[in-house]
Amino acid sequence: MKAILRYKDKVASLGLLPTIITLCGLYFFPTTLMLGFGLAISIVALWYNIVKLKTLNFFLLQGIIGIGLCYILRLLTGYDYLPPKSITPTLDFMLLIGAFIHITAPEIYQSILKKLHLNACVTFTLEAKIIVVLSTLHLLCLIILNYWSPSLSPRSYFLIAYLPPPFIYLLCLIVNSIGIHFAAKENAFRQNLLRIAPICNKKIYLTQDKTSVWDLPIEMLFDGSLRKAEKYATRLAYKHFAPAQPEKPIFPRLILKYQTILRCSYVKNIQLYIFPLRQEKEICLPNGRFFSFEDIFNTPEAFSQRLRKEAEALQMAAEVWKEFESNS
Repeated sequence: MKAILRYKDKVASLGLLPTIITLCGLYFFPTTLMLGFGLAISIVALWYNIVKLKTLNFFLLQGIIGIGLCYILRLLTGYDYLPPKSITPTLDFMLLIGAFIHITAPEIYQSILKKLHLNACVTFTLEAKIIVVLSTLHLLCLIILNYWSPSLSPRSYFLIAYLPPPFIYLLCLIVNSIGIHFAAKENAFRQNLLRIAPICNKKIYLTQDKTSVWDLPIEMLFDGSLRKAEKYATRLAYKHFAPAQPEKPIFPRLILKYQTILRCSYVKNIQLYIFPLRQEKEICLPNGRFFSFEDIFNTPEAFSQRLRKEAEALQMAAEVWKEFESNS
C-alpha cells in the first residue's frame, strides 16, 4: 500500500474509480442523479490530475466523455434514447469505444499531452486491452441472450447486464496496482519513448512549442519489443510526412538508445530514429522548419535539452546518409 501511495501518479487505473463508483451507484440511486455525480467527480479528479500531477489520466478523460454523453442524453431526451435498464450497457459500450481508439491510435492521446505540455508518464495500454476484450465479450453475451432468451427473469438479467462492467474496471485497477507494486519494489518504472528526426541535405527538421523551444516533431510513448517499435516508428513517420517516390520507400533508422529520468520518476528508454527525406518540401508541419546542426551548437538555449544531447549523433547520421545518397 505504501508503494501505491508513493507512486499514486503512476497508478493509471485510479482514473477508473469515478467510473466504478458510477456503475455501482446506478444499482442504488436514480440514474440521472448518479450520472451527474459521476461526471462531477470525474471532472474534479481530472482537474487535480492536470494541475497537481501535470499529466492527463486517459481513463478520467474516457469516463468524462462516456458518463457525460449518457448524462446529456438522459437530461435532454429522457428515456427516448436511453430506455430503462439500458444505461449500464450503453455506458459500457461508450467506454469500450474509447479504450479501442486508444489501443489502435495511441498517437491521438500523445498529441493531446504534447499540445497541453503535460507529462507522458503512462500509456494505459494493458488496462485498455483488458477493457476491450472483456467488455466486448460481455456485450456480445448480452446480445446473444436477448436474441435467444428474451424472457430472462429480472434477477438473471440484472446479474448478466449490471454486475460484469464494474468488475471489469475493478480488475483493471487491481492489475495496474499489482504492476505498480512490483515495479516499485524492483525500481523498474521503464517505458520506451520513440523520437523521430527528419533529415535532409545535412539538415534537421524541428518544430517549436509554446515555450519557443525547438525539438523533434515526433515523440511518442510505446510499449513493446524493438521490432514492433520500428514498425510503429515507420507508421508514425509516414503519417506525419509525405515522402516522395513511394515505390522506393525509406524507413526510419534507429541510431541511438539511451536512458533518462523524467519528472514523473519513470526511467525512459529513449529510441532515437532518423527519417531521411529526399527533398525538403516533403515535410511541412505547423511551426516547423529545417535547421543546420551549426545552429544547434551555436545557440543551444533555443533547443530542447534532450535534442542538445542527441545533436552529435544526429549530425553524424545526417552526414553518413548524405554521403550514402551521393554514392548511390
